[in-house]
Amino acid sequence: MCIFSPLVHSVRFYRIDKTSGVAKVIREENHISASPNPVSVGTPVRITVPEGKSPRTLTITTLNGTPVFSKQISPSATNFSIPTHSLTPGIYLFTLTSATQTLSTRKIIVR
Repeated sequence: MCIFSPLVHSVRFYRIDKTSGVAKVIREENHISASPNPVSVGTPVRITVPEGKSPRTLTITTLNGTPVFSKQISPSATNFSIPTHSLTPGIYLFTLTSATQTLSTRKIIVR
């Protein structure tokens, strides 16, 4: 079973014991979120990310992979804003990476 809400920044996977009916979390995945989405050009996007264990990088790319913005994020940072005044209307991908892996990617629409 997977319970997900766009207002919650994590996804929890449960296993239910058939004999007792007790649910146990077996895996939790934290994700980034961006709001508002869609956003108007010039309105900052509020980004929420899970706490990390090491520095991370948030990169914004166009759908064809061209980077348009990059920001280093400290391990304790969980909320910050990204300016959109330099973005043209379209669809962008926000990707959170650590030194060794991609942690999460989200799509955002700029109008």
